Amino acid sequence: MNCPKCGNELENNQKYCNLCGTPVKQQISVNYKKNKCPGRKVGPRILIPVISGTVCLLIILGVVLFVNPKRTIADQFQEKLDVGDKYLEAGEYKKAEVAFKEALEINEKSPDATMRLADTYNKMGDPDNALRMLDRTNENLENMPENVVTSDLDNWRDRMDRYQNIYNQTIDIYRQNNDENGASQAQDTIDRFNNIYIYIEVITPAPEKIPTPTPEELFTTELQDGWDDELTPTPMPVEEEDQLEEDSSDAAGETEQITTPTPVPTEIQMKTPFIVYLAEEITQEQIDEVGSLLQEREEVLQVEFYPANAAWEEFRQAYFSKSEAEEPDISVINSSSYKVYVKQGTDENELAGYFQSLEYVIQVIIPSENISVPLEGEEEVYQDGNPGTDSEEDLEPEADPDTEDWEVIAPVETDPSTGENGEEFPAEEFPTEELPTEERQEEEMPAQAASPDQILDAYVSEILSANPRVNLSTPIPYTYGDDSSMGSVNGVLGIEKRDFNGDGIQELLVVSISGGQLVLDTYVAANDTVTSASVRIGSGEGFGRAVDGVAYGGTQECFIKDNGTSVDIGIASHYFGMDTGDGNPSAKTSVVLYRMGPDGTLNLAASASLVNGSVSYPQEGGKDAFAAALTAGGLSGTWISESADVLSGMDLVNNPFQDMSGVPNPLSSGLAGKESGVQDLVLVNAGMQSGSGTMNFSVTDNSTCGK
Repeated sequence: MNCPKCGNELENNQKYCNLCGTPVKQQISVNYKKNKCPGRKVGPRILIPVISGTVCLLIILGVVLFVNPKRTIADQFQEKLDVGDKYLEAGEYKKAEVAFKEALEINEKSPDATMRLADTYNKMGDPDNALRMLDRTNENLENMPENVVTSDLDNWRDRMDRYQNIYNQTIDIYRQNNDENGASQAQDTIDRFNNIYIYIEVITPAPEKIPTPTPEELFTTELQDGWDDELTPTPMPVEEEDQLEEDSSDAAGETEQITTPTPVPTEIQMKTPFIVYLAEEITQEQIDEVGSLLQEREEVLQVEFYPANAAWEEFRQAYFSKSEAEEPDISVINSSSYKVYVKQGTDENELAGYFQSLEYVIQVIIPSENISVPLEGEEEVYQDGNPGTDSEEDLEPEADPDTEDWEVIAPVETDPSTGENGEEFPAEEFPTEELPTEERQEEEMPAQAASPDQILDAYVSEILSANPRVNLSTPIPYTYGDDSSMGSVNGVLGIEKRDFNGDGIQELLVVSISGGQLVLDTYVAANDTVTSASVRIGSGEGFGRAVDGVAYGGTQECFIKDNGTSVDIGIASHYFGMDTGDGNPSAKTSVVLYRMGPDGTLNLAASASLVNGSVSYPQEGGKDAFAAALTAGGLSGTWISESADVLSGMDLVNNPFQDMSGVPNPLSSGLAGKESGVQDLVLVNAGMQSGSGTMNFSVTDNSTCGK
């Protein structure tokens, strides 16, 4: 160590220079500062790992920032919905409201969030906020891209059914509170939702039921789910000699030996379901609860709900599976039900006992009892859905009491040209004796199976026997602000049988009125039975909502339109003096046209509505937009012009409360004379003078079936 001033060599730990007296700093302090100096060079063995670690950190950070947020946001949204659902189920509505609002802040376009909030407000007894959320739900549904629906078809139909229940709960709360203004606003919101619902129905067709595969279909050349290898057809049994030839051929290398795996699929569905009938006075929440309990069972593969208005069809099938001597149990005719499809081999009685133990279940019909009895001349159908076949024991001929004691006599050889007493006959005319067994065979030959046309005719007789046509000739008392009296306006109005979908086979259309609204049911005949295809399809509105102080009236009609290859089915309606939401009398005209699919279901082809001659849906533009919307179904819609022009001239914006009985009703005599190829099937007119409190009806039935 040297002196920093004079350079004199110093000893270690020496504090002053012995020549010049300069203080000397200790070396350890200098070294320490050198070690802590930020300018010290870092060796490459340290620098390379540091750089590599920094790069890795940047990569991870990029993944988190640019990839993970989408998943995180979706998870956060679903987490909020799940939390809200738990609070809602527990009855903690305020906490549920907070959770659903937080979910809505994350995704303000979600109809699930707004719908859950509406459900929460309904349970809190706050229909105003519920209605606000329902309007927002409509906006979200209308602005939703179609691919959102088509990407999850199976889920959307159930989701829309749940939505519809919440809409109906809101209007029920208003009515229970005697708030007619709120109920009218809720009805407008429901009408708007119904149009969306129809659209969703069009792009989400009902899932096709997968039939139970036959033994031959179980082993196809297609790759089956869960099987590792491609299956080849199971070889048919061959004679021993043929098998030897094949073996020798294979040994010679002429053909390649085929090995056939024979795995058995684990879930083969019974064709015939359980039918589980529910109590008549049951809420939607209770219906959903029963459905969940049914689905929980391991044996259950599929559960289908059928509303009360389809109960008669289910009861008819169940009843006719029993002995004709038994009395029908009519207690289930007005009950909703579930069809429960289960795995083959399920213990019916054990599972039926479980179903019967559930709350709200009043009756269970097991598959072995739920078998359609064939019409005269048809083959009997057993539980597996196949025509009846006899076992080897059944093929043994039964003893004939008239012949079992006969003595068997050996045949006697005789000359066919002579009789017993020697009389001669020409060779071509000698008598022959017919055996009794041949006569019995002719008597036992089965009659020819009934055609689909005959099956539908028989079903029409059943419908009219249970529900005769009504003509609505009795006036109905009506209280303004209370449409409950329309609940008595029910019954079958007309039935038409024809080839609606152009497949060469006739289908059945039943036109009814339910609660004052015209509705359609369609049926098809297949596999010797009648199947319900569409249930209670309507336009969404019916008679009612009359405004006190003005005349009320309207028309509903079912019409059919021949489009060349098939026949479309439509419902048209016109009302005047009707409250459309603001308490003032309005005039509204609507048309909905349906096209029947191959399975008999009705699919939307075109629709349009016009209020007060100027407000049109689904497109704005008044009467011209109304007519343009109907062109998709081959209708012109120009007949709306006369009434629309009169209404437009009434200045309803500045003078909204006016009697509209003088406005021409474009549907009073039907559409047959106004639209090409249209036939009026059923026409219902209704009218009520101002303040009379009595509504009168008239029915024109041009249908041809069952008369």
